[in-house]
Amino acid sequence: MKEIQGEPGHFHKNLVNNRCPKCEKELTFVAIIDGKLIRSCQSCNLRIHDPLDSGEYPNNVCEICD
Repeated sequence: MKEIQGEPGHFHKNLVNNRCPKCEKELTFVAIIDGKLIRSCQSCNLRIHDPLDSGEYPNNVCEICD
């Protein structure tokens, strides 16, 4: 498994910019289930689950989340 690298805060910055923290490709909206936004990276298959009320995602990631 490839390790996540970068400066402190890089992980958070990628999530807020809708980028995969592992490979930095754009994340794809999958669904909202049980109050969590689920995104996936098509490149490395990483799945991100963020709570809607305190998650790290851009405002425009999906029309429901705005």
